[in-house]
Amino acid sequence: MKFLQRMRHLAIERRINQTYTKRLVAKGSQPEGVFWNSEANQINRFVTLLALINTATGTEPSTSNAGRPISIAEIGCGYGALYSYLQQRNSLDRWRYHGVDINPAMIAACRQNFPNEVNHFKVADRPQHEVDFSVFSGTFNLTPVDNCEQWLGYILQGLQNCWPLSRRGMVLNFLCASEAKINKNIFYTNRLHFINMAGQNFGPTIAVPTKDIDGDFSFLISRE
Repeated sequence: MKFLQRMRHLAIERRINQTYTKRLVAKGSQPEGVFWNSEANQINRFVTLLALINTATGTEPSTSNAGRPISIAEIGCGYGALYSYLQQRNSLDRWRYHGVDINPAMIAACRQNFPNEVNHFKVADRPQHEVDFSVFSGTFNLTPVDNCEQWLGYILQGLQNCWPLSRRGMVLNFLCASEAKINKNIFYTNRLHFINMAGQNFGPTIAVPTKDIDGDFSFLISRE
C-alpha cells in the first residue's frame, strides 16, 4: 500500500513539475510565473505567515527568545520571492532563511536571481536541516488532480516529511470554502476540517484570515 501511495505521489509531482516549469518559461521570475494573480496578494500571504511566526515565538522583531534569528525553511520556494521580500526589507539579520523546491527549474531560477546566495536554495521536498519553522506559501494551492481526498493525502505526506525537522512548528495558507473542493485546478479546504486534521496528526493548530485576501486563511501548526 505504501509503495502504491508513493508511486501516486511521484506521478503527482511529475505533473506539478511539468506545469510549473512550463509556466516559469512563459512568465519568468514574477508572481505570474508561479500562478499568483498579483504581487500584492503574494506579499499579503508573506506578511500574514511571518506575523503568525512572530505570534508563536512571542517576539517582535523576529528573533527567538535566545536573541538569535528565527530559522525558516520555505517549502516550495519558487523563484525566491519570499527571500527577495525579506532582502528588500533588510530583514535577513532577523530571519535565517533557506528555500527548497521539488522543481529543479525553480531552484535554477533562484540561483540565477541570487548568485551570491546559491547555497540558500536546494532541490528537495523538506528542510535540509532542523529549522524553527517550515513555511508553505501557496505550496498546495494548485493541484494537478481532481480528487480532494487524494490531494489532501499528498498534502498530509508533505507536512509529515517536514514536521520532524520543524523545531517549533509549520505555517501555511489555503483558500477555504464551506466544503473542500477543487475548482479550475485550485484547491479549497474546509478550514475546521483542516484544523482538526492537523491537530490530530501534528500539534495545536489555529487559523487567521490572510491579510486583505477574501477566503484565504493562514494556519499555524505548533508544537507548543
